[in-house]
Amino acid sequence: MSQNSLRHPGVTGLIIAMCLSLASCGGEQRLPVYPAKGAISFNGKPLPNATVIFHAEFPLEDPDGKPAPVPGGYSNSEGLFTVSTYGAGDGLPEGEYRITVSCEDRTAKPVQESYPELLPVAYQDPAKSGLTASISGGKNELPPIELKR
Repeated sequence: MSQNSLRHPGVTGLIIAMCLSLASCGGEQRLPVYPAKGAISFNGKPLPNATVIFHAEFPLEDPDGKPAPVPGGYSNSEGLFTVSTYGAGDGLPEGEYRITVSCEDRTAKPVQESYPELLPVAYQDPAKSGLTASISGGKNELPPIELKR
């Protein structure tokens, strides 16, 4: 899959929906998840329509040995987001995460059925983004994510 296709909102949404739906099949055991929410800004302004993905430092497996879905969320018009793993807004498993963020520039002209990426490419690489989160039991209010060009 090309990097451009990962930027397309339909493809990104489909990937997250597939992860969530595969995990929600009856009878499967799941990792406990804890609510998490946060805010994201770019150059000092709230960043709407961003895709925020949480990559576990160590691969997560559900108790039945299957890979756990990759947690993520979308920011609203005020740059606020909640994290989902198995269902909308349920949170994510306890642990250490690297965060990636992607956001299409909807003010630009689409190129090959997708909009150009608004953010520097480093924010889309867990090894280069510099964004991390630590999730513990209970509710988690994440520190603001402040991105810059």
